[in-house]
Amino acid sequence: MWFHWSYPRTVDLVTRGRRRFYPRAVSRPRIKICCISSEQEVAIAVAGGADLLGFVAPPLGGLGVIPVERIAELISLVPPGCVAVLLTGLTGFEDIANQVRLARPDGVQLVRSTTPETRRALREAFPGLRLLQVVHVHGEDAIDDALAAQEHSHGLVLDSAVLGGPTEQLGATGTTHDWSISARVVAAVDVPVYLAGGLSAANAAQARRVVGSFGLDLCSSVRTQGRLDQDKVSAFVAAAQSAP
Repeated sequence: MWFHWSYPRTVDLVTRGRRRFYPRAVSRPRIKICCISSEQEVAIAVAGGADLLGFVAPPLGGLGVIPVERIAELISLVPPGCVAVLLTGLTGFEDIANQVRLARPDGVQLVRSTTPETRRALREAFPGLRLLQVVHVHGEDAIDDALAAQEHSHGLVLDSAVLGGPTEQLGATGTTHDWSISARVVAAVDVPVYLAGGLSAANAAQARRVVGSFGLDLCSSVRTQGRLDQDKVSAFVAAAQSAP
C-alpha cells in the first residue's frame, strides 16, 4: 500500500515531488526532528538529513513552543523534499482547522487523543493534509489504542509521556518506553508508525532493529543547551541509517 504526502501549499508538485509513506519498516528510516523554532534550526535539521520538521504550537508547553504565526513563517522556509508538521494539543475540529489555516503545514501531529470524527472532518476539509495521531505507550493498552487511533489517520507516533498532574509532559520527555509493545503495534496496524521517546544516536540502531518502525521522531537529544546541534543531528541520522 502506498501513502502519498501531498503538499497543500501552492507549489509545483513536479519540482516538489510526492511524499510516499509505507505501512511497514523501510530500508531507510524517515527522520522527524521536532521543536523547530528558528530559521537556523530549519537549516540545521535540513542539512543534517531530516525528512520531516515538527513545529510545536500553543497550547502545548515545553521545548520549542512558538506562536502559530511564527510557525507559518518558518514553514515557508522548509525546502522541497522536507515535510512540515504542525504539532497541536487541540482536539476539536474548528480549533485545529484554525491553526492549519494560519500555519499551512503539510501535516498535523495530534498530540492529544482525538475522535475518528474529528480526523475525518479534517481530512475532508483539508484534502492535502496528512494526520499523525500520537499514542502514548504506557502498557499493553497502547496496542488497542493504536488500532483505534489509526482510523482516519495517515500515520501514528508512539511516544513516551508524563500524563496528569502539574508536571504533565506529552512529548520531549527524553525517556524511552517499552519497545516490545511498540513493535507489536507496528505489526498490528495498517498505517506507518513513527517511534518517539528517548531516542538518541546511542540507541537509534537498536530502536530500528527492535521496533522496525517506518520512522524515528526526536527532539531533545539532538540539542545542546536547548538549541539544535548540527553535529548531534548528523550523528543521529548516521546511527539510524546504520541498522540493517
